[in-house]
Amino acid sequence: MDEEDFFRIVLDLKPDALRFEPGTMNVAGIYALGATLELLLEVGIDNIHRRVLHINDLLFQGLKERNLPVLTPMAVGERSGILSFIPAFMVTSMP
Repeated sequence: MDEEDFFRIVLDLKPDALRFEPGTMNVAGIYALGATLELLLEVGIDNIHRRVLHINDLLFQGLKERNLPVLTPMAVGERSGILSFIPAFMVTSMP
């Protein structure tokens, strides 16, 4: 059975989980993923990692200056691009 033969309509379900795959392939998404991977490799994963941690450091410093609690571990090897903190309106309302 050829799913891309749009001139022949077949209504038989496939015998496995492929029966839940609707429609055609996400061609735009596949193309965009390829372009994204090319860009990531062109810029360099290590460069991106350093930049994300640098921006994370700037945010951390700003939060520290405002005495806002940071929940995310900041030790080397435990960091990521995600930084969680308690916002000011919650800090002032905490007992």
